[in-house]
Amino acid sequence: MSGIAATLMSGGRTLCSKCKVPVCVHEHSVCHMTPRDAAGKSLKVDLADLLVMDEASMGHKYIFEAMDRTFQDIKENTSVFGGITVLFVGDWRQILPVVRHGSRPQIVQAALK
Repeated sequence: MSGIAATLMSGGRTLCSKCKVPVCVHEHSVCHMTPRDAAGKSLKVDLADLLVMDEASMGHKYIFEAMDRTFQDIKENTSVFGGITVLFVGDWRQILPVVRHGSRPQIVQAALK
């Protein structure tokens, strides 16, 4: 999520650059990927078997829901994340997602549980 892990891994990319997650997400968001662009083709032909998401605890749940919808559409597979194995990594006690002017319940509701 923050890009630190992406710089440490060979070929690592941030979530926004690889999966084209929109900056402003809402409950019906989808990623800006299609089965015809390069990122979509790499998912479609099973070049991606594992997606490692570092600092996942700081991402809004709508990001993961958008990825799930997009991956299912591209892979034509109704399994979670289109059947791609996703490893969520992070310190779940460190930081919650930032919700602009959000109350405590709104922030907790935005967290991936």
